[in-house]
Formats: sequence, C-alpha cells, structure tokens
Amino acid sequence: MSRLELRAALDEYRTTRPVGRKYAHRMTDGPAGSSSPMKLVNPPVALMFHEGAPRLLAAGVHIPALLGGDTSRVALEAYPGLLVRKQLGLRASYKSDTRAEHTPQRRKVRRQVLAALRRGRPLGIRLETGIDLASDGSGDTLDAVICAVQAAWAARQPRYGIPARAPAGEGWIVSS
Repeated sequence: MSRLELRAALDEYRTTRPVGRKYAHRMTDGPAGSSSPMKLVNPPVALMFHEGAPRLLAAGVHIPALLGGDTSRVALEAYPGLLVRKQLGLRASYKSDTRAEHTPQRRKVRRQVLAALRRGRPLGIRLETGIDLASDGSGDTLDAVICAVQAAWAARQPRYGIPARAPAGEGWIVSS
C-alpha cells in the first residue's frame, strides 16, 4: 500500500468511529502512554510503521508475537517515554529538537534519568558509560540508550516480557 493509500484507509476507518475515539489503541498503548499507531501527525506513528515494517520484513528478523523469523535476530518495540514518564515518574520534558529549548531544566531531567539508569532503575539493568549523555539536548542519544536498556530487559524475560494476554498480531512495547 502506498503512503497515500494508507492515509486514505486510515481516514476512512476514522469516519466510522465516534467523536473522541477516532483513533484505535493497542492494549500496550495505555500503560505506555503512547500514541495510537493510526496517527498520521504529531507523531506520525502510522507513517513510521509504513516506512519501517517493509524493512523489518526484508531483514527476516523475528518479531515476537507478530512475525516468525531468524530468532538469532530479534526486533522489539521500545519507547523511551514509557521508561521516563511512567516507570521513573519524571513528567518534565528532557529533550527538544529546537536548539533554543535545550535548557538547563531539561538537562537536569536528563541527568536524573541517567542517574536512575546507572542505579539499575527501573528495570534492573545498570547502565555503565563514560559518555556525557546529558549533553545532547535533542535527547536522541539518551533515547537510543533507553531503548537499549529496554531491549536488554526484554531479552532476560520469558516471551521478551510480552504478557500472555497480549493479543496476537498487535505488537507490544517492551517493559510496559
């Protein structure tokens, strides 16, 4: 399906839904506080899926609960916001794509996140690094590290931490 066809299909689906519930959510979206995978803007989750899914399929990786593949290469869905907001309880923003918004307050929150990760909170995986990850105001480097911590946690769990009650074919954000 092309991007245009995907947009049209999602637009059509939303017309069948009641006001206030236009976007369907996966079971994992609630606990994670994540956006619907049907969103086309802010963030465009559906378009990210449209770009990423064919690449994962072509790579032949194993995607637990979604796609059998090479089990020595496992693809998991991670979400840094889950760890920061829900599991560490830090509500203040820690990043921005706008350089003018790379504030001392956001840097302080990034340092709090790093301190927690170094103590093994919240997932029992201790981060060891000599790199100053708090200096990246975009938060991209810290987000990548958080995703790695979430993947490390999942690798130690039965079924990669995906609950048995998770609907097959729905996907799951690890550590939610």
